[in-house]
Amino acid sequence: MPGRRLGFLPTSVCVTISLPGRRISKTLVIVAVIMVVLDGFLFHRGLSVQMEQDGKASPCEASGSSSHRSASSYLRGGSCMNYSLKTETYFPLLPLLSKRPATFKRSIPHSSSTLGRKIATLYDNFTCKSLKEHIFPPLMEMFIFLNFFKAPFLVDLKKPELKIPHTVNFYLRVEPGVTLGIWHTVPSCRGEDAKGKDRSWYEAALRDGNPIIVYLHGSAENRAAPHRIKLVKVLSDGGFHVLSVDYRGFGDSTGKPTEEGLTADALFVYEWTKARSGTTPVCLWGHSLGTGVATNAARVLEERGSPADAIILEAPFTNIWVASINYPLLKIYRKLPGFLRTLMDALRKDKIVFPNDENVKFLSSPLLILHGEDDRTVPLEIGKQLYEIAHSAYRKKERVKMVVFPPGFHHNLLCESPTLLKTVRDFLSEQWA
Repeated sequence: MPGRRLGFLPTSVCVTISLPGRRISKTLVIVAVIMVVLDGFLFHRGLSVQMEQDGKASPCEASGSSSHRSASSYLRGGSCMNYSLKTETYFPLLPLLSKRPATFKRSIPHSSSTLGRKIATLYDNFTCKSLKEHIFPPLMEMFIFLNFFKAPFLVDLKKPELKIPHTVNFYLRVEPGVTLGIWHTVPSCRGEDAKGKDRSWYEAALRDGNPIIVYLHGSAENRAAPHRIKLVKVLSDGGFHVLSVDYRGFGDSTGKPTEEGLTADALFVYEWTKARSGTTPVCLWGHSLGTGVATNAARVLEERGSPADAIILEAPFTNIWVASINYPLLKIYRKLPGFLRTLMDALRKDKIVFPNDENVKFLSSPLLILHGEDDRTVPLEIGKQLYEIAHSAYRKKERVKMVVFPPGFHHNLLCESPTLLKTVRDFLSEQWA
């Protein structure tokens, strides 16, 4: 199989990847490219993945000049210690996309060093503030949400019927400057009735007694992502209404994503739906990053005295800190001096927590946790930890359940499991009986 050329890298960078029998995740490739640019910056400023201290004073220690401090000083927030860089061991980023053999033909690290040198020079001329103050908070925010990745491309989000039958697109204004794009898919059994109908018909259909799911997706892409469409079709065939929400900053929704903002979006859509559903139950379904949004919203609802009718968490984590340090493309950077501390500082500065492990302690709603055995993005062990915390905290133990799916469905494809729909329907029927 011929390698794939990453044509969006600088012209001096040539990366050829051979991954037999496996598609490359577009999101991971883009994140890897961002990492490579950061590599060039750190390469120039003297960081070492080997953490081998040379024991010599850096120029900034001798001169006291803040504009020439080493990168390790910026990251560690302490003394300017020099580290030797071994480039032959510093670029194992892209192979993390697959455990299968990968071959690389690249002019990295020379091109990365050149790019890094230019960025570092501009940076030194611009400010004397620390690298972590300028770079890492927005960088981590970008990695957490990945909303800059607008795939799938060439999809008209205003015409969902081209992707999913019996679906209408509409928008909700959450607050000034924030409008959310949403797809409402009715159950397949009502597909014929839905033909040619407008938004008002779909809104009235929420009272038809068929259960409703507010779907809160994970990071990157939008509500038209293929795996999300697959899940919506499965749920629609199973008799569910599905409201697929693009948070602020995702898809064609306006605004900038923050943890507080995403939580407000989920709350608004849930309460908007409850106000129109009559006695029909409404379930919050979160996937990956969306699990953090779902439990945040559910906790607020609990505090208001109106618990969510049910919560389904697909591939959940305990909190964003644990999810971040276990993310495949960030694992290698744990070897960098001061990286974990810098990561924690950046998350704290941006107020990004998504504390599922704390939120579940305050919930009483029926809670179903779904996880794939071979999930490498959020390892199964993390999902099990969250289940144990929830099971210990719930007074009614029968309200908490975890189902582990066999290998083959990874992080995004539980929708392809032939048992998913039955698992969900059986759980909700039992809880809502």
